Amino acid sequence: MRRYFGTTIAALAAPFCLFATIPPTVEAVDTSLSVLSFNLYFLPIFDSGQSLRAQRIVKAPFVKSHDVVVFQECFESSACNIVVEGLKHEYPYYTNVIGEGGVGSGPSNWDSSTGGSFSLLKFTNGGVRIMSKWPILEKHEHFYAESCGTDAMARKGFAYVKLNVKGSTVHVVGTHAQSTISGCSNPRQIRASQQAEIEKFVTSKRIPANQLLVLAGDFNVDRDAPGNEYQSMLQALNARPADAFKGHTATWDPQTNELAKLDGDKTVQYLDYVLTGKNNMVPKSSIQTALTDKAPAYKIGNAEYYQYSDHFPVVATIVADI
Repeated sequence: MRRYFGTTIAALAAPFCLFATIPPTVEAVDTSLSVLSFNLYFLPIFDSGQSLRAQRIVKAPFVKSHDVVVFQECFESSACNIVVEGLKHEYPYYTNVIGEGGVGSGPSNWDSSTGGSFSLLKFTNGGVRIMSKWPILEKHEHFYAESCGTDAMARKGFAYVKLNVKGSTVHVVGTHAQSTISGCSNPRQIRASQQAEIEKFVTSKRIPANQLLVLAGDFNVDRDAPGNEYQSMLQALNARPADAFKGHTATWDPQTNELAKLDGDKTVQYLDYVLTGKNNMVPKSSIQTALTDKAPAYKIGNAEYYQYSDHFPVVATIVADI
């Protein structure tokens, strides 16, 4: 009887003991990653209200509360410093501007500097800087082999960072590609060469298929132009665009942006993107929005302006299992 009772208790307890040893199921949690790409129009050669605009940019709501920010045309140092100082409490992890430190600057801020040779004939940096809410695990700068027109005066290329986002690894490439300008007879060909350099670098990083790759910046390829360059760019970069585009229908719009009107190119274009890598983690969704927020008024000479830059910034909300 005693043995029977013990056996009975053991038999009754067994299912509960078995149940207690089964760990709870952990489901993947979708995380929303916000990425801002913004061409600042901080040119080094003439007054476009760089510092006045920088002071307004750091106070603008649209530049806050993102995970990653990719800036382009951060050429003029005083304005760029205003932006960094004004935003580093929000984004405490950031790179130098590519090409700003001179020969041998790599080890002080970059894990590597690759690509085209650093030339003193290029009198300004490459303009690209990445700022992040999340710790940067790696950071690399790469200079493009080819450029033309006034772009050839800058050390243009791309920045790459590996981020620790809530314990997951996210990879970000930020760039500013060859523009279509006078004095440049083959800008599309040069952009294709630059896209190939990005893809070659990304491939060399051997990014796992379950990690997210983001490519952001001013790619200087018009989504809506004839000639199929936009699709060719996506193919060359092995990238996917956002699932939907919202907000303004252009990121370069001389019809509505008074700073863009100062340029000779009056064509309305969509040039700025936040893309994701096709060989990597597939987002659940990605929505890109072109913003047209107006700045508090400022003056350049006697003229009054209300734009933060000649480009409109774009924000992508990427939902993924990270």
